[in-house]
Amino acid sequence: MFATVFMQTCSVCDDDSPVIRCHECRGVSHLCALCDKEVHRWHPLHDREYWNGEYFTFIPPLLSPDHISGNLIDIDRLISPIAMGTCRHCGSDQDVKKRTFDTKRIIVTMKGRYELDDVILFCEACNCEVLNDGFWPGSVERHSQYLFDEDLFLFFDLLHKFSPGLSTRSFLNALEQFSALKCRTPRINVTAFTRAFQEWRYCRYEMAKIKKEPRFDCPACSDCQHSVHIDGNKKLYRFSKIQRGHQESYYSGDFIAKNSLVDSHLEKLGYASEVQSDGSGMCGTTRWKAAKAASKTMPNLDETGMVIGGCRHVIAQKAVNMFRGEIYGYPHYLHQEVFACRGVRWLWEDVICQYWPWARSKSPLFINSRAMEMKPALSVMHAKAHSWHCQVCVV
Repeated sequence: MFATVFMQTCSVCDDDSPVIRCHECRGVSHLCALCDKEVHRWHPLHDREYWNGEYFTFIPPLLSPDHISGNLIDIDRLISPIAMGTCRHCGSDQDVKKRTFDTKRIIVTMKGRYELDDVILFCEACNCEVLNDGFWPGSVERHSQYLFDEDLFLFFDLLHKFSPGLSTRSFLNALEQFSALKCRTPRINVTAFTRAFQEWRYCRYEMAKIKKEPRFDCPACSDCQHSVHIDGNKKLYRFSKIQRGHQESYYSGDFIAKNSLVDSHLEKLGYASEVQSDGSGMCGTTRWKAAKAASKTMPNLDETGMVIGGCRHVIAQKAVNMFRGEIYGYPHYLHQEVFACRGVRWLWEDVICQYWPWARSKSPLFINSRAMEMKPALSVMHAKAHSWHCQVCVV
């Protein structure tokens, strides 16, 4: 059998009867009203339970029992005690002032949403807010009610990598439900969370560039990559006329190759005047839409999709935007300029039987190219739709 321990006196002062239980305060879990205010002044994000005379029930951070009547009363509580210090941005210690807002500060952690008093430190010299360590603001441009725990963003980022089908709304629904079970206000603004998460992720991207950390290198393929599979995806399109206009990507050239480099490569291949022949794209009795030297489809789209190259460990390594549909020129850029330079030995593609003779005909255009040193291969899944000649000679 098992039983829980209920202390008869406060774990801190060992005098008054405990009315608060906190499992996160190790060693001092049972507290009287006065000790609860002092202990959780430094730990406002602990989930506390209040003894109402019959059972324990959770209470939000801004409620605490009165030490005389024992009834729950409203109290002031900050995310951490305000202590004047030096601004890390400008180094000033004279211009850091305390500012108080009438609204509540919303803190979102791995345990859901908390509401505390909105009191901040503000540096008047550089006009910036002095943040608490480990928290990210809801907006980097202006004061926001929201503060997000950086561990929450890190967990959500990792969760997205291993469960890409999980939506942001579903993730926040779980946090809201957890908050409601702890008797806290559950609502979390999905727009504020998404914006702050994207800003945080871009900040980590810039830090990774400073540290020169590899972002798209496969650990298993780092010494000698055996294979790369290149394929196009038309679901990642963008219309040519949109209200917000054209915006340059923050991650331009990192994962998706710069359009200017791809365009110059296509011009070298002669795409300005090349026209598709009527009989191209056939393998046996099957016509492959991807087997094209030129494409005239989807004229109303700006970007008609993406062509992505990845290793056999399901890690996407490089991509290009498609502006002309699925044509040979886009995989040829990845083949010639990216993976051949890395010494990859095998190139896998769904229309390799059509692509490889075309790529060989273009090889004289590139001096000292290593592209033709790679070996062509046809994946088993796509091979079932090809002729027996392809399945025997290329697979």
